[in-house]
Amino acid sequence: NIDVTLFNKSEGFLFTPLIADVISGKLKKRDIIFDIKKNLGSKIKAINKEVDKVDFQKKKIYYDSSNIEYDYIIIAIGAKENYFGIDGAKENCLKLKTVYGTNDIQIRIQEALIDDKKENSFVVVGAGATGIELAVEIKDRIDYYKKKTKQKSNLKVLIIDGNDKILGPINNDKIRSIVMKKLLKKNIDIKFNSRVTKITKNYVEINGNEKIITDNVFWAAGVKPNTILTEPEIVDKSGHFQVNEYLKIKGIENAYSIGDCASFIQEDKPLPDFAQVAVKQAKIVSYNIINEIKNKNLKKFHYNSEGFILSMGNTAVAEVKGIIISGKLAWIMHKIVYSIKRIGLKNQIRTFIKLIF
Repeated sequence: NIDVTLFNKSEGFLFTPLIADVISGKLKKRDIIFDIKKNLGSKIKAINKEVDKVDFQKKKIYYDSSNIEYDYIIIAIGAKENYFGIDGAKENCLKLKTVYGTNDIQIRIQEALIDDKKENSFVVVGAGATGIELAVEIKDRIDYYKKKTKQKSNLKVLIIDGNDKILGPINNDKIRSIVMKKLLKKNIDIKFNSRVTKITKNYVEINGNEKIITDNVFWAAGVKPNTILTEPEIVDKSGHFQVNEYLKIKGIENAYSIGDCASFIQEDKPLPDFAQVAVKQAKIVSYNIINEIKNKNLKKFHYNSEGFILSMGNTAVAEVKGIIISGKLAWIMHKIVYSIKRIGLKNQIRTFIKLIF
């Protein structure tokens, strides 16, 4: 007799790993949006309202002039873009993790080809997995429109990163080498050791002295936790909820946190903001809550990576249990992995067919 309530401010859940496939045209926006109430069924109550405050002491959640009491709470509010205070970044960068953003990218590509401004570039800030996938899909989309309309264009795709290598969180130089070769083959330029210092409607400033002419800037250079008002306020300086080995929020009774908004220290460093981390944490938290109710021992969380997979247009790179796979096989693996994460067999099959064909 357990009642489960899910708060989400919108009725749909955006499946962000497939945003690049919407940009490429393989999928429609509706293919990556899940209707929460429809897919969860009647066993879970979904409230499509934004939470105003969580009172840990009273064990109450306040929303829309109402409130409900809870016995256990899981905070999994995710993350948003972190612009690091860069002048003009928030105002002039296109947000990727919105449905409207994916549509806006396609429109911008078409308009840029029509205008065909000299020296104009599509700039992606951040050479992590998200930035690379995005840059490749934009380049492929530009090439598609050029071929379709038989236009000649000076449009370029450029990735900017403040580090001296791509895929910072990935500790595998062989993967980096494979990905770099594929980027160069697609004529995608990369500027390393380039710190963005200003972004306007017409250019990106690097290292305080170099300007790149562009009116299309996409931010993929980091995230920070979404915010939620709590009583007491307990997030750390970076905005994370610090959790212990059981994923319980430190110092708070019957409260857990998972995903990008939680700080879990393993081997003296916080875990990366990967989706697979949150999925594994969710399983441990559900197990621990049931065991708390039954007065049984809790299970400690330890993260072991399931591998890495990066889609790059019509090819991909993957690493599974130390084995690196590249090319068409890795690309098919990528489509299978993310298709089966859809809810329902019908949706899984339909998504896979669209991605493959």
